[in-house]
Amino acid sequence: MKKVNQLSDILLKSLRDKPTPDGKPKKYPDGNGLYAFITPLGTISFRFNFRLESKYYTYVIGNYPVFTLKEAREAVVKAKKDIVNGINPSKKKNSTEQAVKTYTFSNAVDDYYNTKKEILTPKYSTSILGRIKYNLYNDLSELNITDITSSLLLDTLKKVQSKGHHETAHKLLRVCGQIFRFAIASQKATIDPTVNLRGALTVVPTKHRAALQDPQDLRRVLQAIDDYHGYTVVKAALQLAPLLFVRPGELRSAKWSEIDFETKQWVIPAEKMKMKRKHFVPLASQAVDILKSLQHISGDGEYLFPGPRTK
Repeated sequence: MKKVNQLSDILLKSLRDKPTPDGKPKKYPDGNGLYAFITPLGTISFRFNFRLESKYYTYVIGNYPVFTLKEAREAVVKAKKDIVNGINPSKKKNSTEQAVKTYTFSNAVDDYYNTKKEILTPKYSTSILGRIKYNLYNDLSELNITDITSSLLLDTLKKVQSKGHHETAHKLLRVCGQIFRFAIASQKATIDPTVNLRGALTVVPTKHRAALQDPQDLRRVLQAIDDYHGYTVVKAALQLAPLLFVRPGELRSAKWSEIDFETKQWVIPAEKMKMKRKHFVPLASQAVDILKSLQHISGDGEYLFPGPRTK
């Protein structure tokens, strides 16, 4: 029995975009019915011939390298299952492609963030969606997802950079990559145009945040906090900050119901945390003393640090 030559990425790369020697189409079998069809100009497509209801069909899976060899082999396995069930994989693909033709960028954005509701905070989702709509929707919202090329996306992101918003442009590029990969996984797109844009945007200048490296500088900061004679609640917050090492927003929104004096812990609920996990902050004896003093001022309310205009 004649052995069938298996395709490989090395072979496909060597054949891609190169005219065939005799100017005629070529077929390179892979086994299991799959083969690579090479046009005279070197365009490669994965194909699979099959028979259904006494008729012969050719299922064109897609072009290389948009479809990898691994994906083409997986597509053949799925196609054979469809054939066994009397489903024509070619017609099934055509109906999917028709649905893709009406799938816009704004549709992809909505679908992606609807699936992320469970793991993203409403504040974060609103922030990112706001950036996308403000910076990208004028140019991209109504475009078909498959019509957005790398150059078109780059032109849109450069408009963001031209306003001096370099970091925003880079964040939007990363988010767009997530959206396009989700669309591909949902069979609504075939290409992620962000792949070709790595390194295309202006590099964001690194901003080094000031840090206290000299113990004497830290001593002066702590002394300044002790010397503060303003609103007592504010002073308590300033005193706790270097003892707890939490984000300013987490400290500002701390509630008395989260403080456990018995275990000497501050338990921040999962819904407040970026990673959606409870966070346990140990309370040193100095922190406990500050909190007990603060309890006489704001202990009858919900928050540790209420605004001066509250009761």
